Amino acid sequence: MYKEKKHAYKIFAEDLKSGEKLKNVMLIHGEEEYLVKWAIDSIINKYVSVSTKQMNISVFDETEMSSSDLVTDVCEACETLPLFSDKRVIIVKEMKALSSDSPQAMKDTDFQLLSTCIEKLQDEAILIFSARNIDKGKKLPKEIIKAGREYNFDRLDRKDLASFANKRFKQAEKTISNANMHLLLDETGYFNRESDYDLYTFMNDISKLIAASGGVIDEKAIRELVTRDEDTFVFNLLDSIVAGRKDKAFAQLHNILGDGTDEFQLIGSIVSQFELMYCTKQMLDEGMQVRDIASKLKANEYRIKNIAKYARGFSTDKLSKVLSSAYELSAQITSGLLKSSMALELFIAGI
Repeated sequence: MYKEKKHAYKIFAEDLKSGEKLKNVMLIHGEEEYLVKWAIDSIINKYVSVSTKQMNISVFDETEMSSSDLVTDVCEACETLPLFSDKRVIIVKEMKALSSDSPQAMKDTDFQLLSTCIEKLQDEAILIFSARNIDKGKKLPKEIIKAGREYNFDRLDRKDLASFANKRFKQAEKTISNANMHLLLDETGYFNRESDYDLYTFMNDISKLIAASGGVIDEKAIRELVTRDEDTFVFNLLDSIVAGRKDKAFAQLHNILGDGTDEFQLIGSIVSQFELMYCTKQMLDEGMQVRDIASKLKANEYRIKNIAKYARGFSTDKLSKVLSSAYELSAQITSGLLKSSMALELFIAGI
């Protein structure tokens, strides 16, 4: 008989509630960083009193120190008893050894020291390793999983994502029909291959819908306020361009086109975003506030706030040229002078 696979967030919630299955060594990882943070915060809230958090929580990040120093400091923290709380929580972020066995990731002596620390970890300590990507075939993940428990917070399925939204709408005393829930999930593009739309973005969209709606979440609000996959693409594209990573921008373009995204809809989204950005930039330069700009443009304030972040990184003259290029792009594709993929690549190269 088919048994539905239970998502890791449900297993974690059950383990946390019972307390018996929750190990004091954990590997918490996955694509949904929102859930990774939620799980760690839930552990802290259960075992560390609010007034002693500063004393009983230690956070280590390998991007800020060497692997050897990190191992030494983690082991020292694990040996320190909690003060006026049930547990001391030690969080280790993004260790290279979670995805590599190379000496550059972790020396053998450091691995042995950390393994001993994990094996002899006191009951009053909770040691959490967190990362976005891991390789469970490597030595360190194997050691952690053998001694404790692993939670892989990958993307939600449709049923769980709907449940996630319904819970938050209910808390805000809002209702949404089944048809509009399906519309909401479809509009986000969350289930598209290689989509960058995640639970953080979904939570932001839910907050916008709650703030802008009365007692009922309706179709009009969903279509106006949800950050669709095409909008997310434009924002991610701008992030890459501002960071000087046009190679990444090209990769993002090929990913979204490979998903079967409607090219004309994508171009329309690009033109729409740059039109709004150009107008927003002009008004920002005139000293107007985001709320007033939103009112003037008859646009949602959340969207203008997001657009303004990017508009400040461009001059009005530059945005005018980019917008002219976007209009030309649309005309070239519509007339058949250029293939859409080539025209979009030329557009990105010219920004």
